[in-house]
Amino acid sequence: MFKLLHVLNVGPGINSGMAVGAALTAQLQHAASPVPYFIPQRRGAGPFPNASDSCDRGTYISFELLLYNCTCCIIAIVEIVIDTSAILAVVAEQPEKAGLVRLTRGAILVAPASVHWEVGNALSAMFKRRAVGIKEAFQLLDAYTEIPIRMAEVGLKQAVELSGRLNVYAYDAYVLACAINQRAPLLTLDSGLRERARELKLDVLEANLR
Repeated sequence: MFKLLHVLNVGPGINSGMAVGAALTAQLQHAASPVPYFIPQRRGAGPFPNASDSCDRGTYISFELLLYNCTCCIIAIVEIVIDTSAILAVVAEQPEKAGLVRLTRGAILVAPASVHWEVGNALSAMFKRRAVGIKEAFQLLDAYTEIPIRMAEVGLKQAVELSGRLNVYAYDAYVLACAINQRAPLLTLDSGLRERARELKLDVLEANLR
């Protein structure tokens, strides 16, 4: 990952994986300069031990990068499924933010499309508690829109089945289904959701306060 970031002049940091695609697109648009050739591989293919579908932080997608000087390197980009609790902790500058940033550095964040509306639902709950006003809510929304998250589609039948089997709300079922479908670890601050994820044998990431 870091070799790819260096080649493309993309700085490391939270969600730097999302910047890789933009950087590659920008290079490919400049035909006058040497460009790398980008060859996607199947999910889980790559230079990791045991040819498994996961690395030390979760599912990855690998790419073979053929450089203009005929050298080749294989890059793996980690995917992490994130839920609303983790997103709000970051945008609201909560104590868990530093740990969340460390866990997601260099990764591609993925979430079900429902997370977009759940953020709005969480803000409306804050209004009822008089925890924020309109101005503060808009600031949180602005911070949220700056986080590059790939929204993934989740089947309604799959979510309903999970909801009934695990006795969880649909919003939680969408996140669990997303983690199952993406074969990626789940990052959440919701203890109940963590337990349900472990029941499904999903990998769960936890952010510490240090």
